[in-house]
Amino acid sequence: MQRLALIFLVTVWARNWFIKKCKKKLDIKTQSYYETKLKMKKAKKVTRIAYSDDLNQAKYDALNEITKRCG
Repeated sequence: MQRLALIFLVTVWARNWFIKKCKKKLDIKTQSYYETKLKMKKAKKVTRIAYSDDLNQAKYDALNEITKRCG
């Protein structure tokens, strides 16, 4: 449970950092509103995929630990 909480905190921090970095690089004056929103959406999708992979790995590790202890 603690590992899942840690993974969640790290991924939330990484997502926020990545979004801030993208906002700094985006030149709002030269890009349309829709281009800006599309780039932000892609950044969120990448971090969401990374989080789900970490969560699945944590579940797999927990199940392996349970099977080792039980049998």
